[in-house]
Amino acid sequence: MRRFLILTAVVASASFIGLACGGDGDDGTGPSPSYENVSGEYVGVLAGTAQGIALDAEFTLTISQSRDAIYGSYNLWGTLSDGANIVSVWGEGDISGRIEAGNNPSVEVRAWPGRSGCWNVENDLWGTYDSTNRVITLSGTVPIIDDACRGYPSTMILYR
Repeated sequence: MRRFLILTAVVASASFIGLACGGDGDDGTGPSPSYENVSGEYVGVLAGTAQGIALDAEFTLTISQSRDAIYGSYNLWGTLSDGANIVSVWGEGDISGRIEAGNNPSVEVRAWPGRSGCWNVENDLWGTYDSTNRVITLSGTVPIIDDACRGYPSTMILYR
């Protein structure tokens, strides 16, 4: 089943949601923690403008999950334009991260565009999962590939 992903680029700096450190709160005597299921394939458009540069790209995110661990892959392809010049960009790589236990949990994702030739680049995304509406909102830098192996600040809203 296809799921859709709507992405909106943030013009200003991306805001990040910090995650609390520590364990899952289970001292061994209570029930095991419960995790929302966020696994699946998400497809959508990444579009917006930052610092006068417009991004227009197709985006696919595939997430697998084991308890609180999430992992998978992403790919995107499209263009960057400053109004006078258009440059092709693309990116693909692996993701890993975690989801907190309970309803409306925090989510963190790290993306590596290593398959694209940018082996030393890591991009972190933070956000939350809306349990009622089954929506993940992530903010951070989306890895894209051009001649400089750079990222693009954005906020992603992923619908299941």
